[in-house]
Amino acid sequence: IGGRVGGTSEAILEGKTGYLINALNRQELIEKTLALLFDPELASAIGRNGRMRVEQELNWPLLINQYERTFENL
Repeated sequence: IGGRVGGTSEAILEGKTGYLINALNRQELIEKTLALLFDPELASAIGRNGRMRVEQELNWPLLINQYERTFENL
């Protein structure tokens, strides 16, 4: 569960790798937390999906390569 701000909103795929909430919305945080607490299968699936996304798409070597290509194209 993360806020819809900065890089967090880019890292989380809503409902697949986590949940995005509005920064100061307590009710939304409570609802998403309870959804995960009361559905262990959903929590496990989201956790697995999140880990796979980080390993495949958001790892340091890949990000560094993307930055290098960006600077080379400037």
